Amino acid sequence: MTITPESQPNQRPLKTSVLLALVRNELPEESTTVAAILSRLGRRSFGGILILLAGLGLIPGISVVVGFIILVLGLQMMVGFESPSLPKAFTQRQIKSARAHQVLGRCIQYVVFIEKWVKPRWTFMNKPIFTMALGLVITGLGFVMLLPLPFSNFPPAVTIIILSIGQLERDGLTVFVGLVASVVSFTVGSVAAGVAIQSLYQLFT
Repeated sequence: MTITPESQPNQRPLKTSVLLALVRNELPEESTTVAAILSRLGRRSFGGILILLAGLGLIPGISVVVGFIILVLGLQMMVGFESPSLPKAFTQRQIKSARAHQVLGRCIQYVVFIEKWVKPRWTFMNKPIFTMALGLVITGLGFVMLLPLPFSNFPPAVTIIILSIGQLERDGLTVFVGLVASVVSFTVGSVAAGVAIQSLYQLFT
């Protein structure tokens, strides 16, 4: 059995950024799968997987698929799933290691930046009821990522990373900041959708 960085005894859990760096450094030469990457995240549950998915969502052409998966995970959080459940059609998808290395590198940059201000506080926001409410927000952000509009995937992806870091580090204040950012993401998505609908209307009238 392969021992993941978090499964070694008598060690404090690694920072999320450090764990992601280890995963990136251990990528195979040619290609990998989403399942292989997720297995290296250990027991980071929804938070770690959402960070990875948010990073994958920045890849052109895959954001719609990732948005759907994030939407499903948000629904799972809402109904109280203890761990995420992902379809094999997605987890067994082959990804070039070079692309995965690039995505993980981008995720690490965001995570390292956020971790500078993260610490356990406002822990009341880590209660199950708040986690379920957070699932509702994640569901909405996943829906925004489903929109096939230019750059509509970027704001919700970054917002999901902020929310996930806050949840992982039990930092309610960071979660609150992520909730504020989600309002911006929903606004951007709504405006982009409105412009697209208006353009289509003018095109066919």
